[in-house]
Amino acid sequence: MVFKGRPPIERRVREQFWECLRAGQDTVSAACEVQVSLTQMRRWLVQVGGVRPRRPVPPSGRYLSLSEREQIDEFRRDGWTIRAIAHALGRSP
Repeated sequence: MVFKGRPPIERRVREQFWECLRAGQDTVSAACEVQVSLTQMRRWLVQVGGVRPRRPVPPSGRYLSLSEREQIDEFRRDGWTIRAIAHALGRSP
């Protein structure tokens, strides 16, 4: 896969930037703390219209995570029953 330009900045870096602003830091020091250029920081501010976005909603736990799916696969290969797997993961069958 070929990318043009710089690789995209990870989502967690952007979230850390907004958390720094929520904690009371000014925009320049927040950008420096998460090691983002001032140009990129300005782009983020323009994209949201200068208003801080809402905090991301944490996962509800309703859906299985990738690690849980991998564990289920291993348990099924070992011959575990669905109820035994559910008990081991702390989930309902």
